[in-house]
Amino acid sequence: MRVSGVFRIISADRRYEEIHSTYKPIKRLMRLVSLNCSGANTSWELFWTVFKAFASASVLGFLTFYCLYIKIRYHYNDVILSIKLTDAVQMCYDYIQYLLDLFYVFKYGRETYEEYYKHMINIDQILITVNYSAIKSRHIKFIAYFCVILIITSAWDFTAWALSYGVLLPTLYATNYIYLLIKMLTTLDLMLHVMHVEYRLKCIVNQLQECYCETKRFPGDFIDSIGNKLWFYCESPSKPANTGMRPPDKILTGNNPQAVKWLSRCYLVLCEQCVFINNLYGTRILLNSLSLLIDMIRFTNIAVRLVTGSQPTMYASGIYPAAANILRMVTCALVIGTLVSQCERAYRQRDKALAVIDHILVGKEPDADLRSELTDLRGLIQSRPIQFHTSYFFRLEYGFLVSLVSVMVTYTIILIQSVN
Repeated sequence: MRVSGVFRIISADRRYEEIHSTYKPIKRLMRLVSLNCSGANTSWELFWTVFKAFASASVLGFLTFYCLYIKIRYHYNDVILSIKLTDAVQMCYDYIQYLLDLFYVFKYGRETYEEYYKHMINIDQILITVNYSAIKSRHIKFIAYFCVILIITSAWDFTAWALSYGVLLPTLYATNYIYLLIKMLTTLDLMLHVMHVEYRLKCIVNQLQECYCETKRFPGDFIDSIGNKLWFYCESPSKPANTGMRPPDKILTGNNPQAVKWLSRCYLVLCEQCVFINNLYGTRILLNSLSLLIDMIRFTNIAVRLVTGSQPTMYASGIYPAAANILRMVTCALVIGTLVSQCERAYRQRDKALAVIDHILVGKEPDADLRSELTDLRGLIQSRPIQFHTSYFFRLEYGFLVSLVSVMVTYTIILIQSVN
């Protein structure tokens, strides 16, 4: 590939291995619930993957509806209407959502993923520097964080209900822990894709900052906003630690119009990558968010009922299970909040790119060709913003969290006041 008159020889195979290395931890966990089929290379492997998915769906479906049957026959008589209604709806909903997850995983299977990785490598071949180790390290931290939260909340919840109702009842509700694990893994899987987009946007911002530093200054006594220090908009371009791997040649830096043209091409392909991500996860995250919302409403309703005494317990005080339900409600909120936070980090990189371009156009004196390419890039970023959405219903941003909290509070009040 020829860029700016210089030939670059970078191993695409190595980039392929590095990219796949970032996905290995989450893929291993997704295999536990048969939500990963990208590794099926032969017909036998594909058959085995489909068989495992069918077996997982069958076993989980049997456990779900058997436990629901036992609850309806032996336990729901002692539970108030609002609790048993939300519990029954949630169990059926979670299983249907799991089946839909399986459908989307096999719909966008290995061949589609390979094309997705190919375009990712093409972007990296142009940008040169993508910190794969930082992406993998950060994602592993999130995996550990989610696993610790799941273990603590599940253990606390099971113990609290066992003290108040005996061991049998919390065992019947243990399928909820499996479904919470599935929802966490789906969220973590999407978060990794969002991180890859964020880091590539960060590389574009760093290249634009290099362009700012090497463009002719505007005449007069004008303070340099971002060129010589770590400032509000972007990171210092002189730090080699931010590159991940040392670029062989300084190709996409400086005030070269062709280099900016390649950045525009990278951004456009990155937008197409986001289209794939939204197609694969949009509907799943929409249903996932709705499921977590139902969980938050249900846990809050149960906690209030136990504290007020409208739902009595058999052996001990209801304070312990009430506290456990509040903790589980907070856990569901953290899952959604963490995902939205990672999406917002990607959006901020887009804002930084626009800010640096504005500083070049206004605070520097680029030649006509460079100004034209920067203007085209700026128009592209504004007209094709990087965004992650739930099948075009909601954009994953902080406003989405405000809407969820509002709906949770509203329906919790309705359940507490109206359904007895």
